[in-house]
Amino acid sequence: MPIAICPSLGSRTGPQQRGLPRDVPLRFRPAIDRSPILGLEGLECRLGGYCSPLPGEAIVGSVALGNHGIAIHRQDCANVAQVPVERRLPVRWNPLADGARPRYPVQLRIAVLDRVGVLKDILTRLSDSRINVSDARVRTNPGKPARIDLRVELASAGQLGTTTDQIRAMADVLDIARSGIG
Repeated sequence: MPIAICPSLGSRTGPQQRGLPRDVPLRFRPAIDRSPILGLEGLECRLGGYCSPLPGEAIVGSVALGNHGIAIHRQDCANVAQVPVERRLPVRWNPLADGARPRYPVQLRIAVLDRVGVLKDILTRLSDSRINVSDARVRTNPGKPARIDLRVELASAGQLGTTTDQIRAMADVLDIARSGIG
């Protein structure tokens, strides 16, 4: 399901062009500074569900067909390679939008030794880091590692790196990787 992340803002001018200094507190700045994506002001946009981009990652916008606005993808997303160059838009994360720090869904696939309590241990580690889990699925096969698919809500690429490093360091975790949603 697409997530609306770019409110209709109307104006394409920044705070300096409107005479506001950069040190004005965020709550008094125009809404344009709070939009998480720069380069699409006033346009409808959504995050690409397959690649789930996070602040801190290089991104690109693509004009979606059928009046579906702009899709935001990681630049290394396999889907971007299939988008004609004329439908790609240069965009970037807004460093000034950190005030609210929205969270974005990311799918993780974890291979673990199948034992009682391994999912609980992983969820406890995430909970201790104040990371919400919006979906969890476990698949087991006798004699094989269990597979845990988690959809977590993260604020940045840095938080993703820290989270995967912490889970990877757990005793029964064999592998962890980011995977596409869907």
